[in-house]
Amino acid sequence: MAALMLSLSAFGGCGTKPETKELPDYDKTGTDIMISSWGCPKPNAEEFQIYKECGFNAMFLTQVNSYYDGYPDCKDPADLWEKYLTLGDEFGLDIYPHMHNAYQADLSQKMVDTAKKHPSYAGMHWADEPAPDKFGDIAARVPAYESALPGTTFCVNLLPSYSVLFAEDKITSYQNYIESYCKSVLSLVEGEKYLSVDSYPIVQQGLYCMDYLFDLGVLAKYAKKYDANSHMCIQSIMWDNEGGNGNSDHFRKLTEEDIRIQVYTSLAFGIHSLSYFTYAPCGGMEVEKSCVDAEGNKTEYYDYVKTVNRELNDFSKIYTSFTWNGVMTLKEGNRVPAAFMSLNELTDILYTVEDLDSVASAAANGNVVCGVFEDGEKNEGFLFVNYADSKENKKVTIDLGFTAANKLLVVRKGEKTIVDVKNKQYSLELDMCEGVFAVPYVG
Repeated sequence: MAALMLSLSAFGGCGTKPETKELPDYDKTGTDIMISSWGCPKPNAEEFQIYKECGFNAMFLTQVNSYYDGYPDCKDPADLWEKYLTLGDEFGLDIYPHMHNAYQADLSQKMVDTAKKHPSYAGMHWADEPAPDKFGDIAARVPAYESALPGTTFCVNLLPSYSVLFAEDKITSYQNYIESYCKSVLSLVEGEKYLSVDSYPIVQQGLYCMDYLFDLGVLAKYAKKYDANSHMCIQSIMWDNEGGNGNSDHFRKLTEEDIRIQVYTSLAFGIHSLSYFTYAPCGGMEVEKSCVDAEGNKTEYYDYVKTVNRELNDFSKIYTSFTWNGVMTLKEGNRVPAAFMSLNELTDILYTVEDLDSVASAAANGNVVCGVFEDGEKNEGFLFVNYADSKENKKVTIDLGFTAANKLLVVRKGEKTIVDVKNKQYSLELDMCEGVFAVPYVG
């Protein structure tokens, strides 16, 4: 991107010109965000090409360990890993096999040897949604894994707060669950510390699940506390929430906006990577629709995910150039939205306008979640998300007052623009479920 001129926030005496410097070239300072999925394509070049074109750069081999017997030439899971890792090498994808909650089993030597042969092998997804009584068994696997495959990632995905395990005193019990994992398992990890949660907000005909922001907030809080890379699962399927009876009345169809609001809200909480649940049907669930069907044919959900992934890949260099500091909420009027109530319990990650350097005031005519970021040169960035259910079809305007800025770097759907700020005031309009990143500066 073209160099931008930025004034230091501190001004000299009367009549002195502001000292200027170039805004960092984020295309050089940033990296790519890992975008993965559950429910992987079949191990052939045609389906891998379709997967790659959807904007993915990684893959979780969901249930491959139990599917290998469907391939006559595969004697055990490592033989099927070989097929996927070979294709991962070819298509430039990071591959994460899945041990499927093998709480008391280490990798076989054949698995280790297979992984070592392939540059696409990036880590192992050991367990999904473990109860806290399984943390000891998982912790026991960490030393042997890191000794066998150093420099790769030991992955576990944790439960959401709406699990029945946290039905009583959710605010406290869920935080205890996440911190217990960090203390008993994550503390043993020498390599990348990976902290992942799934929370699916669109599971019924009503509005988004009220627990969603709380789950993201807890994930962000403990990732920051334990210096971990946070990972969030994005819902990209329509499923039956009434126990698998196949009644389509219990499904809610997803829209592109439903995908977009999950991705940008997760980014507003500083996540480092994400995965979609699911790309293809998996797990024997009563799934009516995902990105592709069981034969690998695209659905409209494929196009939704591809569009949002394109935005995310275009935004990733800028996003990863910033460090997440916390989150701020804006609301219309004095009523606190139900979705914000439990988030307000996480005071150690919450920001207000008074905590900001570059913004003096902020008001909105709707509900907004705002991630607060800072780059390596102390420039503040803000990811504003219009947090209204897609069924409400609501746009929002955010009125911003700045301490000094006369320009704003705006990233909208991956596209970068520079807008002028008049009299230190700017109104930022967000479309339905849209997320927009903004960096104020003096130029």
